[in-house]
Order: sequence, then C-alpha cells, then structure tokens
Amino acid sequence: MNTPIKKITLIMIFFMVLGQVAYTLTDSHAEEQSVEQFVMSWLLDSCDVGEEGQSEKILAEYGPAAEGLLIDALNIGPDEGLIREYQDSLQYRWKRRQEILGSTKGEVLSKQDAASMSKATKDDYLKRQLDSFKVRYQERAIKGMGIVGTDKSKSVLERYLQDNRSLLQDTAIEVFDAIKRRQ
Repeated sequence: MNTPIKKITLIMIFFMVLGQVAYTLTDSHAEEQSVEQFVMSWLLDSCDVGEEGQSEKILAEYGPAAEGLLIDALNIGPDEGLIREYQDSLQYRWKRRQEILGSTKGEVLSKQDAASMSKATKDDYLKRQLDSFKVRYQERAIKGMGIVGTDKSKSVLERYLQDNRSLLQDTAIEVFDAIKRRQ
C-alpha cells in the first residue's frame, strides 16, 4: 500500500514543481508586458489629478526597464497605429465641433469664441491637434525620464537643452536638473 501512495505523492510533487516553473516563466513574461503597457498608459495620460503620485511610484519601481521605453518614445514619438487612432478621434471631434457650432448649443460660447472656432479649417484643426498630441506624448516621455532616468537619459536630453526652437526645451531642462539632483 505504501508504494502506490509514494508514486502518487511523487507524481503530485512533480506536477506542482512543473506548474511552479511554468508560472514563474509566464509571470516574468507578464511583468515585461506590464512594463510596456504601463509606460504606454503613462505616455497617454495627461492628467494626474486624484491619483496622488501613484503613477510616479509605479514608474519608479520599473526603473531601468521603463527608461529605455521612455527614451524610445521621446526619440520616435507615437507609432503609426496610435496616430491613426488619434486621427480617427479627431475626425469625430471635428464633426461634433461643427454640430455644436451649428446648433443652439453653440450659444454657450461667446460670439468671439464662436467666430474664432468657425474660422478654423478642418485641415488646420486636425494638423494643430495632431501636432499638439505628438508634443504632449514626447513631453510625457521626458517627464517619465525624470522619475527613472540615469546618465543615459541625461545624454538623450542634452540635444533638447541646446535647441531653443524645441517646444520640449523647458521640460528637458527641468527633467535634466531633476535627474542630476537625484543622482
């Protein structure tokens, strides 16, 4: 009777160990994905109201794993898929904007604001909004580098420090100094 119980016990232990190994391998892959997912949500989030620094704490925990992703986001900007999604949302927003301007809801705007909004062409509106999105995305990458950045981030930021025409210069200076203070 002892022999079958021993065999069953050994088989159970084998499968428990195998399951733990599989879980560990899956968990490390999930962690890698979660860094990418978190950094993407960080880049797209433009409002930290009500979260009391939670995003910054999580980003800081990812540290070097997040730094490379943030540097890539700064250097490359949003990918084509993200840009397409944003353009689609802009098309909808333009349509809604025109509907509001053409309805009585537009009366909540001052005459001056309504006139100004009416003058904007669709192409100008779409271009201005898309350019603004790209800058916010890159600015958010820089701000994230301020939390996890090392000398590697500082060297990437140096080109923005010298570029007086860059919309990112002020943020780059602020973050460069923050990384220096943290080191």
